[in-house]
Amino acid sequence: MQRLLKVAIGCGVCCVSFAAVGGTWNTVPSVSVTEIYTTNVNLASSSMAEEEFVTQVAPELSISGEGRRMTTDFNYRMQATYYSGDISREDRVLHQLRSDINADLVEDWLFVDVDASLSQENIDPAGVRVVDDFSVTNNTTDVTTVSVSPYLRHSFGQILSSEVRYVRGRVDSDAGQVPRSDVEVISIDAVSWPGARRVGGRGSFVGRRDDFGVRAYSESRLLEFDVWYAINSTFRLLVDSGWESNEFDLGIGAEPTEIDESFWLVGFSWYPSASTSIESKYGERFFGKTYSLRLASSHRGMTANIDYIEDIASVSQLQLGIIENRQNSAISPSMSQQGTEGFVQKRLTIDLEIPIGRRISLGVRGFDDRRDFLVTNNIEQSHGGSLALSHSLTRRSDIVFELSEERQRFFLREQEDKVFRSRVALRVALGRRLTSTYALWNVSGDSTVSENVYRQNNVSIQMRLSL
Repeated sequence: MQRLLKVAIGCGVCCVSFAAVGGTWNTVPSVSVTEIYTTNVNLASSSMAEEEFVTQVAPELSISGEGRRMTTDFNYRMQATYYSGDISREDRVLHQLRSDINADLVEDWLFVDVDASLSQENIDPAGVRVVDDFSVTNNTTDVTTVSVSPYLRHSFGQILSSEVRYVRGRVDSDAGQVPRSDVEVISIDAVSWPGARRVGGRGSFVGRRDDFGVRAYSESRLLEFDVWYAINSTFRLLVDSGWESNEFDLGIGAEPTEIDESFWLVGFSWYPSASTSIESKYGERFFGKTYSLRLASSHRGMTANIDYIEDIASVSQLQLGIIENRQNSAISPSMSQQGTEGFVQKRLTIDLEIPIGRRISLGVRGFDDRRDFLVTNNIEQSHGGSLALSHSLTRRSDIVFELSEERQRFFLREQEDKVFRSRVALRVALGRRLTSTYALWNVSGDSTVSENVYRQNNVSIQMRLSL
């Protein structure tokens, strides 16, 4: 944690330094104070539930902007939590960080990305899952990520656009159950005739290695060639083919698992309007038939995004956000944090924003995430969704109603869990810089495992001051 805090301070100093040089920058310091009453701070069964008054004080600094040769998005939050009930319950301080910096070192040639994060995550997704960070269990830990990625990018007229990238990253935690991962990635990408109207092609290579210590590692190599042919200005045919190699060693004395196969994909992309795009592919990889779909549309204030992808992944890949092959994907709340094994991820996400009149909007989100592990044949699956209805009452106040549910299944454990959450929150602007929020919500956990069954009711008052 100390190492990442130094990175956070360094990133903040770097942001401020570049902000002083010039460009468009937005710096927002703030502090919030929240008082919470909960009926079940320890997320236990009804007979063991403990009531508690919780106070949280959280100073925060956000810096975002774009200079002449640098862009950044930096947010650091220190959250101090105090418990007024059981004297054996320790007060604690949590640190949360998200930092993304891109710098142009040599104009139009050499760039570097520096990313860092610090968050609190559940150790075992099959244990009691913490939804709100004031709850007290033994199933959370600090997870830190740091990655540095220098890369060369250049276009050679209308003939070739190319990029060569190197990534060095680390995922670490304070819990021994979550193994540390050192990540190294080399990628080469070249697009021929990028401005061509009729035909174009792309070749890419990605090599990746994750080291987990104690002989455990995973390696992957992907060589891919893509060709597209434009039928007209809105419709293209797509053909992908290539070769992939994967190797996994769990460090338990068994021989490494090796997979070496070719693959192919065919599909189309369609742009019926400037605000709508559809891309779909079908093909075959070593794990069987595979599909993908991407749809993005915006019409009269309503936006829709649907994404389905099947790919090889690992926990550290998702945490670092560098699934190189076909998409960048964030780690799901129920993703397994344990083990070093790779898996086939099949993930569907749906995101809709629907305006209802001038003052009301509805957000609908859903997902289905299946992970088929390649060595142990374990399967984890989670699916769920949320509804959020927001209503602007006046120019200075609004109210939000939220419902969400997530279900998860662990096939080898023969375990099924469900977490349901409902919340209503009223936000009132008391001044130009002072905002108050009043919230009432409850969380319930149901499971085939008795330790994961609980009910929690909460009420809170928060004051937030932008400095």
